[in-house]
Amino acid sequence: MHVPTATPQGSRPILGAAVGLAGVVVLNACFIAFDPHITRAVPLLLLLIPVTVASLIGGWKASVPLAVVTACVYSFHFVAPIGVVSLGYTEDTLTMVTFVLVAVILSALGSRRDARRAEREHQRAVLLRSVSHDLRNPLGTIRAASAELRGDAIKDEATRNQLLDLVVDESERLDRIADYLDAVEGRVQRQVELDARIVEIELKDATATGVDWRVIAAGMTAASSTPAAAPARRSLTGLRVTDLPRFMSLLGEQGTVNAIQNNRVVALNNEPAIVRSETLTLSVTPQIASDGVVMLSLTPMLTTPAIAESDTLARVADGETLVISGFTRSREVRERTNQGLRGGWFGRRTVVTQKRVEILILLTPKIL
Repeated sequence: MHVPTATPQGSRPILGAAVGLAGVVVLNACFIAFDPHITRAVPLLLLLIPVTVASLIGGWKASVPLAVVTACVYSFHFVAPIGVVSLGYTEDTLTMVTFVLVAVILSALGSRRDARRAEREHQRAVLLRSVSHDLRNPLGTIRAASAELRGDAIKDEATRNQLLDLVVDESERLDRIADYLDAVEGRVQRQVELDARIVEIELKDATATGVDWRVIAAGMTAASSTPAAAPARRSLTGLRVTDLPRFMSLLGEQGTVNAIQNNRVVALNNEPAIVRSETLTLSVTPQIASDGVVMLSLTPMLTTPAIAESDTLARVADGETLVISGFTRSREVRERTNQGLRGGWFGRRTVVTQKRVEILILLTPKIL
């Protein structure tokens, strides 16, 4: 029995650079033709798309040089002085460094994904070789015993019975191997539906460093009035809840909650799924355990206002929601207020306050 060895497809730098460069050329032509009078955030996000594509296809060898070219295009069109790219201690250099850092981080994520895929392919090849060996042994034994029984050389009834028992035992062994292969195939083909929500909370208390999880955990525990309802549990990765509407209500008591993105993706067992938004990229690899619990390997990466990345491994029950926190930042909020009794245009003033904002990731796996 020949066992094929799987060789994972590696990065393709030339193809990645060509595809990414084509995207940058198209965007540059649009900037020249339309001269958009828009905020700098929009073209920044648009130019990050070719860099992301290049990093996924060709790795850092394609994305890092493309990031330098993309930064020059962005600085030429949108960074003062317009039409000039200058190096040194300038905003152009800062832009270039930012693009290169994004390219390196995305390439690292892609390399990690390829390494995990290569490891899975290696384990699959080892399993196939082991199964092939286990199949050869009983088949060889059955073939040899059958050949002895077919001839007339064996006259002893006890010896013939021993050979027949050997054939039966090895046949039962083959049945066990077939049952094992069926179980492995069923486990590989299983899928997990991931309900991924990215929400942002602007805290009411300006002095708070983040969401008060003790208050939310106490509120979720108090809401569990029946023994069957599982209380919220604090884990190393955040909070795990079963009553999501109750959790969102408690979260709203601490500030203003805005939904940034709500995705629903389906992933094969042990295969990664990626969820992207303007501020965050999340890589999720589910693994279904024998007891029905889902092991989630998570790699969230925050891109704005600063680059932040973390790795998390968590066990979540089927239908349970895992809440990941820790991405906090400050936001400047401008509000107009009236002064004096009559107010009016000349009685108004602008008040600048600093609000604490935290980004939360809510993941709900469901085994299909």
